[in-house]
Amino acid sequence: MMVRIIVNPVAGKGKSLSSANRLADYLRAQGAEVDLEYTRQKGDAERFAAKPRADCVVSVGGDGTA
Repeated sequence: MMVRIIVNPVAGKGKSLSSANRLADYLRAQGAEVDLEYTRQKGDAERFAAKPRADCVVSVGGDGTA
């Protein structure tokens, strides 16, 4: 299974980044392939979500990420 995690690294005063990294580590330990994508500007989350190959897409961040 391939999981794409889209994270706004500055959301939650940086807490979203540590949460996304913990999630990625956990999923890898369960045997999943993880693609961790970091947003930097408007439109990044949408572009990352549209990329092919992911079985599941997870967003970690604030309202803009979702």
